Amino acid sequence: MERCVHRLSAMSLPMTTLEAFAAIPLAAVCSDQTFGKDEARVIREQLLGHTAYQEMEPYAFGLLISGLLKRFREESWQGLIASAAPLLSSLPTGTTPAPLEQQILPLF
Repeated sequence: MERCVHRLSAMSLPMTTLEAFAAIPLAAVCSDQTFGKDEARVIREQLLGHTAYQEMEPYAFGLLISGLLKRFREESWQGLIASAAPLLSSLPTGTTPAPLEQQILPLF
């Protein structure tokens, strides 16, 4: 019962556009249920090629990825994409999300 309640609360948490942008490659890499050092390095390198992620503190970047991996374990790769796609469809083509401090985050 407790796991079910936890799952519902995690699935209802909205993503930021920064999380959504990172969720797509993470979902693609994790779709075969493996996420090792090599996969982590590739995603990190790709994301850090974008200014919004370069400007993040390493700890904040780690929290972002950890949170997405938690969502992946709870929602699967399909859930990550389903949560991320609506946010990304509102971004102009060829852009990266604004840095985290410029996004409005929900207060809990």
